[in-house]
Amino acid sequence: MNLGKKWICFLLAFVMVFTSAVVIRPQKAQAEQKKLIALTFDDGCSDYTGELLDILKSNGAKATFFMIGAVGSYGAGVHPDYLERMIQEGHQLANHTSHHIIPLSGESAYTIHQEVAEVEQYLYQAMGGSYQEFVRIPGGDDSTRIRQNVDAPIMYWSIDVRDWQVDDAYYVCNSLLEQAFDGCITCMHDSHYSTVQAMRMAIPRLQEMGFECVTLSELFRRKGVTPENGSWYRIVDSPTIHEAYMAPQVDLQMGYVDKAVVTLSDTEDGVEYYYTTDGSYPHLNDEKMTEVMSLPYGTKIRVVGYDRFGIRTPDATVSVGSEHAGVFNAQYYADKYPDLKAAFGYDEAALWNHFMKYGLSEGRIASPVFSIRYYMDKYPDLQQAFGNDCQKYVEHFLKYGMKEGRMGCADFNVRTFKASRPDLVDHYGSELPYYYFH
Repeated sequence: MNLGKKWICFLLAFVMVFTSAVVIRPQKAQAEQKKLIALTFDDGCSDYTGELLDILKSNGAKATFFMIGAVGSYGAGVHPDYLERMIQEGHQLANHTSHHIIPLSGESAYTIHQEVAEVEQYLYQAMGGSYQEFVRIPGGDDSTRIRQNVDAPIMYWSIDVRDWQVDDAYYVCNSLLEQAFDGCITCMHDSHYSTVQAMRMAIPRLQEMGFECVTLSELFRRKGVTPENGSWYRIVDSPTIHEAYMAPQVDLQMGYVDKAVVTLSDTEDGVEYYYTTDGSYPHLNDEKMTEVMSLPYGTKIRVVGYDRFGIRTPDATVSVGSEHAGVFNAQYYADKYPDLKAAFGYDEAALWNHFMKYGLSEGRIASPVFSIRYYMDKYPDLQQAFGNDCQKYVEHFLKYGMKEGRMGCADFNVRTFKASRPDLVDHYGSELPYYYFH
């Protein structure tokens, strides 16, 4: 890339942005002022991006990466592993066009479209699906042709630390600290090692100054602004009115013979939730989670929310394990009591509700390994603690009794059962609750 040509284009873009860029000033009440700064990095990924991600992670800071396609040793196509790490660590994947052509406005409509589309392929592949990414045109170039052929919000900047021109970490650090203000959008480059070194110094200092380092999309969202396709932005000049995304709450609502009903709460507006059951980080091509769903016992689910700009909530992990399986088996319960089978058939939800509301107090048995009367009578320590509170005995058996190997009925001794089934030991080891479930 010709540095002199790039310098001229940057100067031209600097003039243009102050005459045509969109400045956001929504009129909304301010709940609590928080200083937000969007750290953005262009021209990567590079060999230095991993160290920059280490610095961001150690400081709890988020950033936006405007990536090119694959040019030499740079680009999303050269370092796909970094994209996955960015996703899992909460950063924003953004588009800086495939070949970094300056000026892009001199190219055909087809070329402009392709320059964006080629990077989209890398971003969408990493995310597992399409989302509304942000685009930054190389050199801050602008034209009607660009706006008409870039189907995305176009991001300029309000702070240029000139790290592309001055290879000095202290200069870059001081330049950033001197210019930082609430709602600003920075322009830096993770293709320069001096910039990575500068961030090691600057990010902790910014935080001491009261700034929260957020992704570009999060800057817009928390200031109550929705960026529009084809519009240019250089600053989000408005109060902070929203908090950061929170992790979803995942609860186990009820248990059946072979699965649990899982409920999702504490959700965010405009966010869709995805989950995995193999421990991997959920992406846009994973299963979408609904508010209420059934999953087999023994399943560990990991849930993450995505908004339309690809920004994630913190993830939540919960084991759909043993909360009720040891005390309730819907089919067993219905078959054991003809009156219940006549009333509810094998409707698991109805049978569970009956068991919790009436069956326990009536002394009914809903599992081949647990009898409430037996458990209440066998252990004096529990009698002293719980008296006649049936619910407390159930909670104790599920949370502690099975782990301790206590007998829940006269016909099942978990330690004897375990000793007789060496094949199960290979699967369950010393986790006693799973022998009850089996």
